[in-house]
Amino acid sequence: MMRALLRLALPLAVLGALAYGCGVKGTLRPDLPPETTLFVNGAVDTVNHVVKLYWFGSDADGTVSGYEIRFMNPAAPADTNWMFTTRTDSVFTVPSPSGFAAPVFEVRSIDNTGQRDPSPARQDFKFSNQPPTVMLSQKPGVNDTTFASVTVSWNANDPDGDGSKMQFRVWLDGNEASPEITALRRFTMPTAQFRVAGALTSAYRKLYVQAIDDGGRAGNVDSVRWFVRKPTTGDRARLLIVDDVPTSNTSNARFDSLFANN
Repeated sequence: MMRALLRLALPLAVLGALAYGCGVKGTLRPDLPPETTLFVNGAVDTVNHVVKLYWFGSDADGTVSGYEIRFMNPAAPADTNWMFTTRTDSVFTVPSPSGFAAPVFEVRSIDNTGQRDPSPARQDFKFSNQPPTVMLSQKPGVNDTTFASVTVSWNANDPDGDGSKMQFRVWLDGNEASPEITALRRFTMPTAQFRVAGALTSAYRKLYVQAIDDGGRAGNVDSVRWFVRKPTTGDRARLLIVDDVPTSNTSNARFDSLFANN
């Protein structure tokens, strides 16, 4: 009798264990969201307005398919929108036209099921931006006279940014509100800008140039003043030939001969 009970109890125990095991394996756990980590190489307290940031994500029950990043910066409201990327690092140029900005950077991971990290990695920053400098290098002399056109060039420097990304504002007299914009370091002021009430006149004129760096900060203003003569008509009309080739040019002697002969 005892042996019969043992033979019956063993299959029941096995069936119970199998039934219990199937119940555990059949239970679906909820999909866990990913986690995000953010870090910056170097100090965080008042850094340059050009900064490189790094981040990565992990997902306990899947994979990370990408990230969404944003800068919450009052100086650039459009940057508050989330932007998708698959990168894990990037160099940012933070708009700081006043010379200082205190934005917040956030990044969140997105897993393979589309879930986003509910608590994005967040870092407060303090960015400084030093103003660029500009100095006219080729310009009319004090005693020079031109007609209504002039070409100038300048040297410029950005102490804490990318100098190749600077832009320049160039204007005549009081037209600072509507300047010409160029990324070059040489500019020819159009004749139309010399008109006063629609006419070209003879008078002293003043040209200004100002640099703006990649963070939007404007630097000093350099200027030059010279005499501009209105066009002459009739029998007294003359042709003005300007030698605009610098002495450092290898073809300077040839052009000097051309101008002298003319």
